[in-house]
Amino acid sequence: MKAIEKVFDMFNSLVPIPEEEELKFKKIFYNEKAVKDEILWRAGDNIDTFSFIDKGLVKLFFIDLEGKEHVKSFRVSGQLSTDYRALISKKSSLSYCQALTECEFISAKYADFEELMESHFCWQKIARIITQKEFLLKEERESQFLTMTVQERYFTFKEEFRAVYELIPQYLIASYLGIAPQSLSRIIAKKK
Repeated sequence: MKAIEKVFDMFNSLVPIPEEEELKFKKIFYNEKAVKDEILWRAGDNIDTFSFIDKGLVKLFFIDLEGKEHVKSFRVSGQLSTDYRALISKKSSLSYCQALTECEFISAKYADFEELMESHFCWQKIARIITQKEFLLKEERESQFLTMTVQERYFTFKEEFRAVYELIPQYLIASYLGIAPQSLSRIIAKKK
């Protein structure tokens, strides 16, 4: 199955899409690829596109004033990859995105999708569901930081990302968890 059809089927599973709307969808979505380690956007960039990952793994991160990287999230196949805040607010990005593996995306210009949303209510419902899923991911991450020990967060991370865990360097996992790499090494050593 082609990647664009997978995304369409994913949307159609959320909300039934009338047949005549499928052509509109296929006109605005297109395939993109990224090589391993490619920076997909940088802080300061204007974000006008959103993508669904068909294959691969990306990290979204910030760089602080001292130049230290802080991993915000990892995104995998089937997930949205964009700076949602910059996309919606039309403000410059504060984050970076990097492909950790070879990646394939299905992308669209947000302005084109906004037009699509005006053409039929099914697209508005799909956008609402996607937004809700993004909000839930953010809420879950915040609640883990506030209610779990670092050990619990690590084991939750390992389970959540079990399909790609081996592809993520430990120093990036440590950054995602908000701890030093040495602390993560101790947690892993205790488990063995």
